[in-house]
Amino acid sequence: MVKVLIVGTINDASLIGLAQKLENPEIHYLLVGAGDAAQLGKYGVSKAYVLPSQVDEHSFAELLVDLVNKNAYSLVTAPINKFFKTAIPIAAQRLSVPLVIDIVDLKQVGNTFEVVFNGVGNRAQITAKITDRAFVMAPPARFKAGEKPATTSTEVLQPKIISPVKIVSTEEKPKGKVRIEDADSRSRRI
Repeated sequence: MVKVLIVGTINDASLIGLAQKLENPEIHYLLVGAGDAAQLGKYGVSKAYVLPSQVDEHSFAELLVDLVNKNAYSLVTAPINKFFKTAIPIAAQRLSVPLVIDIVDLKQVGNTFEVVFNGVGNRAQITAKITDRAFVMAPPARFKAGEKPATTSTEVLQPKIISPVKIVSTEEKPKGKVRIEDADSRSRRI
């Protein structure tokens, strides 16, 4: 069984169709923003996480990393939009997993994913084989979710708001001119 996490708003639910292409998937959904998580059950989603409030990309990436590590997802799928095009690569990089953008098709062959994506300015389709877990991004309109009723449990997530920059301390320095020979040698240009 492959554990898949779909990340998106309620309008991105057609990405479930991508997960349904896999052999016996266990589909979870991270619902960002408003929407009825219970309606995802008709597409085979067994667990829905709800993130009711908007967070910054770094806080979202941290929440996603924690969720992926906790549940051992093999595949994380997200739509292509401005927010996710920033947050998803941050999470993929922190987990050291491949990220494939603009996928066209997805197949499972044993424990391997075959991901087909557009490349070379959309003039070629490339197939990549991924043997471990991966993050993929695709336009939701490219896929259609079929109805496969399941009972959906729901959990509301409370993200940790983090700041990418933390000021540890400040120190007042003397003002005035500094001679070049008094400057730190690491700051000199040679």
